[in-house]
Amino acid sequence: METTDELLRYIKTHVPNFSNPKIISSGVAYHYTMHSDLIQKDGRIKGRIIDENIDCSQNDFVSIPATENNGVVFAYESLVESKLEAFVLPEDKQRIKIIKNDYNSAVYANHQQEVDYTGAPPTIIILAHEITNFQIIYP
Repeated sequence: METTDELLRYIKTHVPNFSNPKIISSGVAYHYTMHSDLIQKDGRIKGRIIDENIDCSQNDFVSIPATENNGVVFAYESLVESKLEAFVLPEDKQRIKIIKNDYNSAVYANHQQEVDYTGAPPTIIILAHEITNFQIIYP
């Protein structure tokens, strides 16, 4: 997928668990990961493969490293929201890092299953190649 417009159309057509999706322009979002070592080694953020199951990427307690140059990265609008989603268990602070991402454009949507279950905030879904800068900021 090359453009955020294409990503939006794909989500609307194939991933109904993301409700009220819309495109947002450039901004900052906060992504949590347990694979910051790979990101630092590669010097870039890769994303999750785009398919009908992109809304299931957080089902596993230990995530699989993202490997797609044109995949998607999930993030939140604020550092506080990202921390609330990332740090569920006390040991999470040893294995999870939060990355601040600057991006050109993204899709903003409610991950309806998470909203219904935990009251999660809206998700920012960014094509990895739309990330212009990133920095590990926490902890």
